[in-house]
Amino acid sequence: MNKRLTVLICLLSYLFASPRMAQANDSTRVFTLENPLVYEDAWDLWPYSFLNASGEAVGYNIDLVKLICQELDIPYVIKLKPTSQSLTDLKNGEADLMLAMEADYHDEFAHYGKSVVQIFTHSVLHRKGEPARIAIENDLSKYPVIVHEGSFSHHLMEDKGWGQNAQPYNDMREAVQYVHNTPGSRIVWNTLSLKWLMRTLHFDDLELTPVNMPHGDYKFLSNNTQLLEQIDEIYTQLESEGKLQVIQNKWFYPERKDTGVPSWIWEAVVVLVLLLICAIIYYSIYRNREKKMTETIRRSNNRLSLIMKTNKVRVWTFNVAQKTVTLYDEDGQVEYGNQPPTFFFKYVQVEDVRRISDALLKIVQGEEDRVSLEVRSTEFSDGNIHIFAIVLSTLRYDRYGNPTDIVGTTSDVTVARRRQEQVKNTKLRYESIFNSKLVDIITFDELGYINNMNEKTSAGVLGGREQVLKNKVHLRDLFGEPMPVEDLQPLHMTRFYNPETDTSVYRHTLKDKVYYELQLMPLRDKNNKLKAIFGTGRDVTEVVKSYHLLRENIAQQERANEAMNAYFRNINFVLQNGGVRMAIYYPDTHVLLVYSSVGQEQNQLTQNRALALTDPSSKKQAERMINSMDNLTQSPLKAAIKTNIRGKHGKRLTLLLSFIPTLNDKGEVVEYFGVCRDISDIKATEEELARETVKAQEIETVKNAFLRNMSYEIRTPLSSVVGFAELFEMEHATEDEPLFIEQIKHNSSRLLKLINDILFLSRLDAQMIEFHREPIDFSQIFESRCQTAWFHDKHEGVSYLIDNPYEHLVIEIDESNIGRVIDQLVANAAQNTSMGMVRASYEYTGEDLVMVFQDTGCGIPADRLNQIFERFVSSSNQGTGLGLSICHELVKQMGGKIKIKSNEAQGTIVWVTIPCKCTEIVRK
Repeated sequence: MNKRLTVLICLLSYLFASPRMAQANDSTRVFTLENPLVYEDAWDLWPYSFLNASGEAVGYNIDLVKLICQELDIPYVIKLKPTSQSLTDLKNGEADLMLAMEADYHDEFAHYGKSVVQIFTHSVLHRKGEPARIAIENDLSKYPVIVHEGSFSHHLMEDKGWGQNAQPYNDMREAVQYVHNTPGSRIVWNTLSLKWLMRTLHFDDLELTPVNMPHGDYKFLSNNTQLLEQIDEIYTQLESEGKLQVIQNKWFYPERKDTGVPSWIWEAVVVLVLLLICAIIYYSIYRNREKKMTETIRRSNNRLSLIMKTNKVRVWTFNVAQKTVTLYDEDGQVEYGNQPPTFFFKYVQVEDVRRISDALLKIVQGEEDRVSLEVRSTEFSDGNIHIFAIVLSTLRYDRYGNPTDIVGTTSDVTVARRRQEQVKNTKLRYESIFNSKLVDIITFDELGYINNMNEKTSAGVLGGREQVLKNKVHLRDLFGEPMPVEDLQPLHMTRFYNPETDTSVYRHTLKDKVYYELQLMPLRDKNNKLKAIFGTGRDVTEVVKSYHLLRENIAQQERANEAMNAYFRNINFVLQNGGVRMAIYYPDTHVLLVYSSVGQEQNQLTQNRALALTDPSSKKQAERMINSMDNLTQSPLKAAIKTNIRGKHGKRLTLLLSFIPTLNDKGEVVEYFGVCRDISDIKATEEELARETVKAQEIETVKNAFLRNMSYEIRTPLSSVVGFAELFEMEHATEDEPLFIEQIKHNSSRLLKLINDILFLSRLDAQMIEFHREPIDFSQIFESRCQTAWFHDKHEGVSYLIDNPYEHLVIEIDESNIGRVIDQLVANAAQNTSMGMVRASYEYTGEDLVMVFQDTGCGIPADRLNQIFERFVSSSNQGTGLGLSICHELVKQMGGKIKIKSNEAQGTIVWVTIPCKCTEIVRK
């Protein structure tokens, strides 16, 4: 017995749990491409869902479901079937979603969503000139009508026992054609569907009359509750963002247009009508006060007319019994009378029509005496959606106290609402600036007491903002000395706070010496009376310390330069007084240069001239040294050579020649640096020889170390300046002087640019370059920068092109530093291109500014391409090799990227990407 009871309980538990498990599984279902969401709907519900001439599923429901699925990123399949089959598929799980009217005969198939997609109203379609006969629900019991089989009206007539008057049709298009061809026939069905069929079939002999019968809420239907919640949420979001308006107008209101009638006409008409009624009543009752009341009415009329014209108020009335609306013009005359509400509400968005209907219903039922609401219009001719304020109140009552007429006023409050939104946004922007984490902000009242401060300021001052406001901290407390508040002028200063000696309020919070930059701006009224003081400040201690450190480094650099100059002087003294000469041998030209001092050339000897000055006993030794240098040996060379040159005492000189190779970046020998010494006297005694040898070795070591550390880029222009300057002291033609001056200026400028580049690069390395992102019109800046950069380097036969796709492109970027990058890259391209073209272009990609610089110049050798951004690396023998290094570092510190692609003898392309924000963009 117990065993059977246990089995029975388990079976019942399973039966009760199975639906819940199925529902849970359905609710947690994940839609994929292999298992998409299946949406089914009726194939003949125009314009909601139907098959077009091509057999495709179209309609408002279809566009809505596609939009929602795209927003939810859900794969979907749409199927159109007869309504009954779609409901059965939904119930059996073969479909996941459909749209249907909320009715009791649909409850068994699935659950409803919360969002009302559409309100189904009913109208009767009949031939023009024939009475509609169906005005209210009960009229369906008196006259035969055509209904859509299975529709709400069909079910209603069957439930009420009026089924004998119902003529059900499956194809409502065929039914409309039947009414078009058959006098006395009529259809009761969904208003928007009938309206769409009339328009598409072009039946101008038919008209629609609204029927006062229950409306239906059109909602989503599904057995997946989680899916319904997601759809309700995204539907509400789309509706609030106005994205549904487009498809609603597409399928329901393609004829919407602005009437062009000014609103003040309607307002004035209603005002005049009301004033006329009031005047007649007052005239009949208070005739003895005619003059006084006439004057009162006149004044009231002028004020009311002015108010209504100023506020652009329109007046209209709603007849409760007839359910019609009458609109009045400025003269109080009926402009549109006894029209159905849909005639006027067609310019109101669908979701607001129901709110107006609910408000009218509350007044009719006596729940409210006066209702105010705001509604949104459909898109006006100006392309904007307007906001209207509607005020409803009872105009007349019947003898039982029930409202018979309701008066409504409509005013356009779009400008006021936009102004409120603008004020709100402005306030938010100012609040965001005030609460900035980058700078301290304090405001003082007219007496000089702090009345507000941002979080950054209050973080460490006297326990926070509330404590400061409570203690009423004065401006003088911040300085520790009296401050003339009333006569305060704009002040910008940097103050030093020392915790040991400071008397301000900061003495309690300071732990170390602080440099603080402060700016005070008094705010005065038109009478020059102080109203408030606005203060900003920031801690610049690190900046000051960096500045002091920079000055110290500069002083050290100056001391090092002075030491180097002294070293030069010592070297020259040794060369001039010690019988030593510097020598450089060039294997490519076979020329030996002898210098009497640093930069001072004394002799230039060819190989033959050098051998001619060599004593025969040392000629072979000299030839071996020359051959070794011509063969580019990388070993040091040293030899004592006896010459035919005679000294002061008539003796032939013996010179000790010592050479070491100078290598380039590839490790190849480019020249030999050496010294030659007169060792004639040294050979007299071994002691003197040892002393002079040690001395010469020391001097040689110092020279070699110094020269190895000298930059070729500095020595070359400096040597040119010195060389051309010395030409002025030598015999020369007067017409050559401009050339000498030009070369001196050119090399001085080159040397100055090199030094400036080195200093700027050092500032970049120290992170001392500040980037100020400000709005600029980049379309103008880019073109002018390019033209200026290649102006001095243009070559004949080269095309210089600028691709500027924007009329205006206002971006927030550092104009000075981005201009430096443009100048360098454009100048590089122009200098290295002698034929073909140089092209500069840019594009804004939504988040980044992308610049492209292309040329057909000499290109960059492959072995230098990987090191092209390194310092003192150049694509050719021109330039300092610092330009691209600076560009690379600038772009990097601005948060961007720079890339380069080049083929030797074919050209170069440089891409620069800088992240920036765009505030205005106008394409050409």
